[in-house]
Amino acid sequence: MAVGYSSHAPFVVSDQQSVTTVNPAPIPDVTPPGMSMGDTSLFQAPVLQPQGNAVTSPSGAPSEPPALSLQGNNTASATAMNQKPLQLSADSAGGAALQKFRNSPLALTYGKALNAQKKGNLKGAIEGYRQVLHQMPDALPAHLNLAVAYLQDKQPAKAIPHLKVVAKADPKNVRVQFELAKVLLDQKRLDEAIDPLRRTVTLMPQNPQPRVLLAQLYYSQKKYQQAFDQWTTLDGISQGQGQAAFAAGSIAAQNLHNPQKALPWLRKAHRLAPDDNNATLLLGQVLAASGNAKEAEPLLQNISNKVPRDAGLLRLLADVQWKNKNRDAAITSLQKVVALAPGEKEARSALAEALSARADEQEKTGNLTAASNTWKQVQQLYPDNQLPLVKRAYILLDLHREDDARSLFQRVLQKTPKDPNALLGVARIAVHQKDYDSAYQNFWRAIQVEPEYGVAYEGFVLAADKTNQEKEAYLLLQKWVKAHPHLSVAQKALKALEPAANEPPKLTPLEKPTNSAPDINTDRPPTLQMPPFSPPEKKIVPQALPEALSDKPQATSASSASAKSRISPVKTSPQSSPASPKPTPEATVPQG
Repeated sequence: MAVGYSSHAPFVVSDQQSVTTVNPAPIPDVTPPGMSMGDTSLFQAPVLQPQGNAVTSPSGAPSEPPALSLQGNNTASATAMNQKPLQLSADSAGGAALQKFRNSPLALTYGKALNAQKKGNLKGAIEGYRQVLHQMPDALPAHLNLAVAYLQDKQPAKAIPHLKVVAKADPKNVRVQFELAKVLLDQKRLDEAIDPLRRTVTLMPQNPQPRVLLAQLYYSQKKYQQAFDQWTTLDGISQGQGQAAFAAGSIAAQNLHNPQKALPWLRKAHRLAPDDNNATLLLGQVLAASGNAKEAEPLLQNISNKVPRDAGLLRLLADVQWKNKNRDAAITSLQKVVALAPGEKEARSALAEALSARADEQEKTGNLTAASNTWKQVQQLYPDNQLPLVKRAYILLDLHREDDARSLFQRVLQKTPKDPNALLGVARIAVHQKDYDSAYQNFWRAIQVEPEYGVAYEGFVLAADKTNQEKEAYLLLQKWVKAHPHLSVAQKALKALEPAANEPPKLTPLEKPTNSAPDINTDRPPTLQMPPFSPPEKKIVPQALPEALSDKPQATSASSASAKSRISPVKTSPQSSPASPKPTPEATVPQG
């Protein structure tokens, strides 16, 4: 009689052969390979890690991935190896060894060890089997039962060399091959396990259990094509619920980098298990990565509705929505991402880009107030970025709010004194307010910062004309063009200034003569003016009346020198007649 061992039941007795048999240990849970595509950039599909049947656990931490279910498989095939005890093949070298051993003197020692094992005395059984093997190293029944005893005694590592001896001597013994492979896998001796697993799959090609382990073993060794082949074969063997198809699609998408190869398998997995979140999510991801945003959006939206606080999923959904020109929905999704993960730089950048596009569209359609508010949202995302301020300022200019616009331009110039857009904005406001001197200076500063700005040259020429600085502006541009001969806009501005700069200076009108001395500090000698010539007029000076006949009093005041010079007193004599007055230089009466 032989003792049979099962991991699920106590010892049982088998009358088939006088050799200990053992049921294999239970097959460990099998997890489909996950999917992790690493870092992603703005508006590229960020790939998530499928985590269990739910994308994330309620706490936000990833949940454990589920084991691969074999429900729906051929149950008899799947469990046959668990029901049959571990034994030697009668038609192999093991069978011949068994007959030889029965006729050996060591059979008595072997029998004692067998009885000890039956009674649970594993230490005595192990000692007895070791004595047999010491005297007869090729005794396969002793090797096999010693391996079983070690497994029962929780010493799997010591069972491995004895299982290897039996597996080598009995290579077609599928039970021994599979048990050896499982023990090696349990001990993390993966390289050693692959050979017995292959033999098991070859011997039982329709049994899914060893093939699942082989597929996973290939995957762990990064032999992705071999793993993919095993999963696709499993899908043909098992008409289950899509787990094999899901694993094959995952490997094709992530590890073989072949989305087109992955799509039919993922579509099948989703069709077989439409409520499985992982299958839905992975299909949506691959569709998005392959450019099929239309088909991907409802799948991803469905998962996002179930897991509304998954920031990575929302980022992927926003990207798909944007590609489908569902831009308001994309902005809403990105705003949720930023709210959930304020430190997520890529999400903030994506939201800023989306809002910027919205603001530009609003400005094109004439909705300037809305555009200004949208740029304000961008500014809140990036307070240190000057572009939103400049954009808002120009929109305020179009709304005729020059004071508000100037305030924003000045804020920009405080942090970035050489911002060309802000300099142009300030200059434009100065032109509107006819402050041409300020406009002249700011246009020139803008030219020096951004030499390609044609509008800055046009404003510079205008301001030079308004401030009569064409010659100075011409000289500045002449040097500028010499240093930058490739600037056609500068040459055009120089040509526009040339006529005014080469015009001869205007003559200054002569000033009226003054009695003051000329100013020696002027750059022009004093101008002498002669009075206009006019012929002298003939004047008749009346004779002075005698004092006695004159009814006018004589001027006797001697206090006024001017009176004396203008009025001469008349002297009379009784013996002489009145004398003629002396002619004045201005009016001489001609004689004759």
